[in-house]
Amino acid sequence: MDETLESGHSQVISAGIKKTGGFYSNSSVASEEDFTHLRQYVRGKFVEAGTEITNGKIDISPYKLKDKTPCAFCEYRSICQFDESMENNEYRQLSTESQSVILDKIREEAKRDE
Repeated sequence: MDETLESGHSQVISAGIKKTGGFYSNSSVASEEDFTHLRQYVRGKFVEAGTEITNGKIDISPYKLKDKTPCAFCEYRSICQFDESMENNEYRQLSTESQSVILDKIREEAKRDE
């Protein structure tokens, strides 16, 4: 994504390359194998969402991460009419997990799919 990055820290992505050619320890990088698993996982989620939509599933289902929701910034709030005080309207509670835990889960799912 940052084609100009040869050494130093990128202004575009969260990575930095040392003069020796390796990545700085605070760089967000994945191995080629892990990146393949991530791409497959995301593609599967797109297919799953698309299939659900074409099957007529259009539930109002916003998430909540700690005390934050996307509803405060949503342009479609007046159309969606999500109201937590209504019986059937509930946020999908997202848990906070480390990147390594999430990547481990994606790896395990990839193994099951093989």
